[in-house]
Amino acid sequence: MHTIGELRDQVLKEHKWQHQPERRGASWEVTISSRRQRMIRRLNKTPSLRGCLDDPDWWTDACNLVSAETGIGMDKFPRHCP
Repeated sequence: MHTIGELRDQVLKEHKWQHQPERRGASWEVTISSRRQRMIRRLNKTPSLRGCLDDPDWWTDACNLVSAETGIGMDKFPRHCP
């Protein structure tokens, strides 16, 4: 798992899920769920990776990506990773 890249992709998918309900589908739900479980397992096996979550750059990059792809305003995102 490339932690930061996968986290960024997961944020994108979850925000699309939340803000684009008309595009939801079963395969999308399965992808979100399986990726979430894989990331949780990896973070549990390698606790030092949690430090990556403290780096604000990945969160800002993820939010910018979601905003660019969906048109969701940056004001809709938390300032920091929840």
